[in-house]
Amino acid sequence: GREATADLFGEWQTELYRAPPVVDGRVPRNDYGRIDLFTSTMLPDGAAHVPDSNAKRVCQELGIDAVDAVTSFEFRRGTSTPVLQGVVIPHDSLELVKDALHDDRQGAKVRRLEKMEKRA
Repeated sequence: GREATADLFGEWQTELYRAPPVVDGRVPRNDYGRIDLFTSTMLPDGAAHVPDSNAKRVCQELGIDAVDAVTSFEFRRGTSTPVLQGVVIPHDSLELVKDALHDDRQGAKVRRLEKMEKRA
């Protein structure tokens, strides 16, 4: 019989994937409107990853382009489901988003305390 062969490449024959850069404040997307971010090297030039579950909502409120980050896949019952962890945004918006997330958390904390006081 004939042996099965596999096409393999040496590390010197490959190069790391480079995502297209952020252009005019717009983060590149895949065909599903997301960005694949399985390793830190997949982050586009001019972009920042914000792994906060509230980041997308905050970015929408601020009018900042934010793309869901697919960081892995879950495999169950023969299907794969993307795991989303935060968003990728233009790097020049990072401080604004961080400040807004901080303010958002503080506001949520105040609302929880007010709700607890009303119950007492």
